[in-house]
Amino acid sequence: MLFLLAACCFVTFFSYSTSPAYSGISDNPDSVIFQLIGKYWSEGYVPYQSLWDLKGPYIFLVNAVGYWLVGSRVGVYLLQIVSLTLTLFITYKTLRLSFGECRAMIWTLLALMPLSYVYEGGNLTEEYLLPFLTWSFYYIMRWLSEYERTGDARHRPWWCVTYGVTFALCLFSRLTNALSLSAAIAVIVVVLLVRKKHFANFLMNIACFFAGFLAVCLPFVIYFWSHGALSDMLNSTLTIPFLYALHASQNIFDTGIHHFLLSYLLSIVLLILAVVRVSGERRLTARTGLCLFSSLFPLLWFCQGNGYAHYGMTVFPLFAWVAVELRRHRQIFTVAFLVLTLAGFGSKVRYMGTIKTWENPSVASCRGFLSHVPQVDYTSFVAYNCDPHLYYALGVRPASRYFCLQDFVVSRAPLLRDPVVRSMEDDRVQWILLSYADMPLDQVVIRAVLKSEFVVTKADKALKLVLFRKKTDEYRQKPSF
Repeated sequence: MLFLLAACCFVTFFSYSTSPAYSGISDNPDSVIFQLIGKYWSEGYVPYQSLWDLKGPYIFLVNAVGYWLVGSRVGVYLLQIVSLTLTLFITYKTLRLSFGECRAMIWTLLALMPLSYVYEGGNLTEEYLLPFLTWSFYYIMRWLSEYERTGDARHRPWWCVTYGVTFALCLFSRLTNALSLSAAIAVIVVVLLVRKKHFANFLMNIACFFAGFLAVCLPFVIYFWSHGALSDMLNSTLTIPFLYALHASQNIFDTGIHHFLLSYLLSIVLLILAVVRVSGERRLTARTGLCLFSSLFPLLWFCQGNGYAHYGMTVFPLFAWVAVELRRHRQIFTVAFLVLTLAGFGSKVRYMGTIKTWENPSVASCRGFLSHVPQVDYTSFVAYNCDPHLYYALGVRPASRYFCLQDFVVSRAPLLRDPVVRSMEDDRVQWILLSYADMPLDQVVIRAVLKSEFVVTKADKALKLVLFRKKTDEYRQKPSF
């Protein structure tokens, strides 16, 4: 009950993209994209065919279930509370392997502080993986405890079902979310094969891992194959995110070293503690290997990625490992960790005070602009290079599957250029609101389509917005812009 109450308070306060305490129109475009795709999936539209994003279907499924249950984002909010409650309970179970009941409870509640900094408005892909990742690391810590106590390195095969399920869910959200888990599994495999040579146990674990993996994978594959969208789903889940990562350009220190440190604090601290342990023991034990590689692998990804704080959510299960390792070192390590954690929590609380009264300027300007054009048919409307919260504010379904931030997506995944252009030529698209705040009007990807197929209905140079309407026969010879 305590964990449920803590989760309810946390999600209500920090999930400003879904919580009833906030308007739902925020600075978090990812959450509203997931909500839009999930909402219309719950109404029978097929993701990737009707609405597209470069994520796996798991996050859309969660949002679809939320909207199916309640009919609004409140359903998603309730699922977030369930997810966090389970995460806290499993974290507590993990800490109980090393701590007494009271200390484990205190550390579990303290875990909410580093989580707050990387939560970033809530309803992101990493959030719904936390119960499964934490559950997997609970079994890994149990294996380690038994191995250190008895010397028996054999791993219980049915635990690997959980690893397989978790890995598949990571695959169908974003594969890099599984980096810590993959590193930990690799350490266990090395111990089983290289040091102890438990080949039969290893094969049983492999079989159970794939059983869990297929239990998640097959339903997704069958569903999208039966709806003729399997290729779209696989490209959006595997190929395009890889290209997106290759074209990542944001510097991890763009928002300051402190942001990098607080976002990936658990990985950094656990890595430091592992290095200190190795230097002291002069050898690499199973425990040190688990701490070292499960923190290092994701940290390497964070360093070359976009620097988004919510990536740090994937290493939240390492919190229990950090807590256990801290008690083996001088108190100065614990004090430093808690001070940094408290600093991140305090800065996020202050930020929530500003977001409470914040109004999304992009959405406000677009709505004001459109209010002077009452003849717009929103059943055939697309917002191009605009904040996706606009659809949420207007209560409309986009007429094109490439419905927001189009040029940004093409800049990261150039192979989408032609599909985006073709989608705007579709007869279902009759109105396009174009924002050219981030690039000159004559450099937008669909400029040729706009010139040949559309005519300007309204323009505002100050707002850098242009509303286009598809040409009718009598306007075919009229230039658009």
